[in-house]
Amino acid sequence: MADAANAADANAVDANAAAPASALREVIYSCVPATTIIAHYDNSDPDDAEVKISFQGKVYDLDIARSASGARYTSDDGRGPGKTLTWWTKGFEATLYEGTKGGKPEEDKVIATCKEKA
Repeated sequence: MADAANAADANAVDANAAAPASALREVIYSCVPATTIIAHYDNSDPDDAEVKISFQGKVYDLDIARSASGARYTSDDGRGPGKTLTWWTKGFEATLYEGTKGGKPEEDKVIATCKEKA
């Protein structure tokens, strides 16, 4: 009888355990200039995380890149030929940059500054 009670207690603990955080997440951002960006984060492989952002009617795939602060994602396929995109998030804020292939990151232009919608 004690074994059955212990098994029931173990099942109760398992049923109340917190579910693991999902590696897939959708976030909707309100941005300036007035636009919405929808980001689909895939962190199922932390060494190869990626995000798909929906912006101005198109979807862009960006891969995780080295960052000193926050999370930075980059793509060599930007809004036009020879253009790149960088999506940099920190906390509840994000910035979308456009650069030129082979260009310097400090020359990238800010396209949108964003905050997560509540």
